[in-house]
Amino acid sequence: MSEPVYEIAGVEAVNEAVKVHEAAFYEWDGAKDLEKSAASWKQTLTEKPGALLTVARLDGRIVTYVLGYDAQEAGVFFIALMGGLPEIRGKGIGRGLFRFTLDEILRRGYRAVDINTLNRYRGMLALCIAEDFDIVDLRFDQGRSCNRIYLRRVFGPHVRP
Repeated sequence: MSEPVYEIAGVEAVNEAVKVHEAAFYEWDGAKDLEKSAASWKQTLTEKPGALLTVARLDGRIVTYVLGYDAQEAGVFFIALMGGLPEIRGKGIGRGLFRFTLDEILRRGYRAVDINTLNRYRGMLALCIAEDFDIVDLRFDQGRSCNRIYLRRVFGPHVRP
């Protein structure tokens, strides 16, 4: 396997990243309308303040992504979506992209990052805990019948960005 390339992407990468999202979450969420999803992601990138899409590529192909934007709370960034192809899980590529993204968020001047996940996404929860995120809230989500876990990482001199 070649080395992953981490990069900041724009709307030109959305269609490919949406396909990765579909592959990453199909087993939990079922099939989605890819055109509708792509339109929503493009709207996020063009209309949300501070919008950021980062991707990891292997041999030129997107294999994982992170999408986020300004949380509308002073100095806080919100990671809205994150996922990777099932075949790259456990290889450190998603963790590498997550760290690349956190470095970019810090470089942009944010002091904290928020993310939330469902209890069923254990890998995501473990990644966030390993990357110095704290659980700040827990809510039962009636619509998904699954606990939603809210996490925050505050950047500081004692932690690796």
